[in-house]
Amino acid sequence: MRTLFVLLIACILLPLCAQAQSTAEAGDYYILKENPGVKITTWFSYVSCNELLATSKYGKKYTLKAQYVTSLRWKQRSFLTVSGFEIRKVLTKAIVDYGFAEVLDTGRVTLLRYDYAVGIPLVLPIGSRILAGSYQDPRYVYLLRDSTGTAAIPVFAHHAREQRAALRPYVASRPDLVAALESKRFNENSLPAIIRSLNSGQPFTPPEPPAVYLGID
Repeated sequence: MRTLFVLLIACILLPLCAQAQSTAEAGDYYILKENPGVKITTWFSYVSCNELLATSKYGKKYTLKAQYVTSLRWKQRSFLTVSGFEIRKVLTKAIVDYGFAEVLDTGRVTLLRYDYAVGIPLVLPIGSRILAGSYQDPRYVYLLRDSTGTAAIPVFAHHAREQRAALRPYVASRPDLVAALESKRFNENSLPAIIRSLNSGQPFTPPEPPAVYLGID
């Protein structure tokens, strides 16, 4: 039974670890706040929501917190340091002091995605015993940044009203995007497509619905 419990926990945690860790790639770099004009080329072992682990050219590993970094490039993906926005946990909310958010689109509005994890309690009855633990539930929030500041867009089921309210000021000049925003088909998957259309000036193209696995090969 204990072996079964360990295997279950491993199945939950291993995919999350794989997201956080990766082999280093050439071309990785970061820029420090204290020296904004210099790209420091390095090899990243991983980049989490609020810190990075890198290896210097001399082979020494070191960790940097997001508060000391302005931006970085990792595995051909660009990240900016963000701060001062709200995220939701299990039953509470928290303010992110500093973190790394991936840049998804740029132009009139910069769209970023901040990924984080929330510890979820896990209780398993095993015979006459109860084994307690937790697992890390992956979550994310979209961030919109323009000349006026940064707005966080909640990404949860049943929060379409909040998402629409946050997006309306950005798309008010585009009737097609307003229509897409007010459509009953609008969800969090629509948001990147709306921002891409806004930044590019191209007509809005609805995203493909996510594939549903029916267990049939």
